[in-house]
Amino acid sequence: MNRSEENIITFTGTRKVELLTRPINRTPLAEDEIAGPTRISLISPGTEVQGQLLAEKFPIEPGYAATFTVEQVGAKVSDLAVGDTVICSGPAGIGGHHGWQRCPRQAAIKLPDGLSPRIGVWARLIGVGLASMAQTQARPPQRVGIFGLGPVGHLVAQAVNALGYEAVGIDPDAGRRSMAADKGIAAFADRAEVMEKGGGEVAVTLECSGFEQAVFDACHLTQKRGEVFIIGVPWRKREEFAVFDLLHPLFRRCLAVRCGWEWSLPRYPLEVPCGSVFGNMEIALKLLAAGKVDVEGLGDLIPADDAATAYQKLADRTHPLLSSMLDWS
Repeated sequence: MNRSEENIITFTGTRKVELLTRPINRTPLAEDEIAGPTRISLISPGTEVQGQLLAEKFPIEPGYAATFTVEQVGAKVSDLAVGDTVICSGPAGIGGHHGWQRCPRQAAIKLPDGLSPRIGVWARLIGVGLASMAQTQARPPQRVGIFGLGPVGHLVAQAVNALGYEAVGIDPDAGRRSMAADKGIAAFADRAEVMEKGGGEVAVTLECSGFEQAVFDACHLTQKRGEVFIIGVPWRKREEFAVFDLLHPLFRRCLAVRCGWEWSLPRYPLEVPCGSVFGNMEIALKLLAAGKVDVEGLGDLIPADDAATAYQKLADRTHPLLSSMLDWS
């Protein structure tokens, strides 16, 4: 490849998305690095839209996950070859929305044979919810309640079903409930409907919406001595209610409230297994490759130079799907 520049999506102000150009880093690779052209990158409506596009300090170079074709390998990289397709994710632009990826070998996972880059890129979002399932005391076939059927909630619902649990999704948006039902997820409008029609309480609840009211409802849906994981980031204050309203069900139900932030786990697997971010992504890739998690129809595939339109729809909550994938081909 002889090109010297790449396009990069940049937030230059609140709700301002630009496709800029910069030189590709062509310095020699470190012994443990790999590099190559981006195939597909995936937008995270939470981190990128709520946490960055609507932020106050700019510029920001967003990015959450990307698949790319390995074109260069460092001298000590022996388990990847030129032409392999990998997924990468992480800080400092790794997995970012730009045309060329370069990262340590450890920060990339080879896609299973036959798995499309536009399917494999979703493993990143599946892994977010799996971080909580790596820590829960609940075991299949116990019921798992999931508040919020956006990308993270929808995907973890499919994943827990595939792992032998019974997922119960809760979201007031009828479109999202319909999308979940099409993928085999039992979906309800609110906690009251779950209690009335969905079989009652659950062993563990994953709060994926970021709304305070959902945390309150989760505490009332979870059975005694159950667990509530806070996965959805509370980007801003939305509700006004007394702390007592939350403390009362926590105490009376003997609930354990735990952080569902995926980075509460180590980034990479340790000698003593306890779950890891990249380990969860590997599980997600296997579920995708086996067809046990179906992402078809959850997001649209658009050219990277049309990213501003996708971000605008996600920010305005007018996007009919859960996210968008950007095509860098």
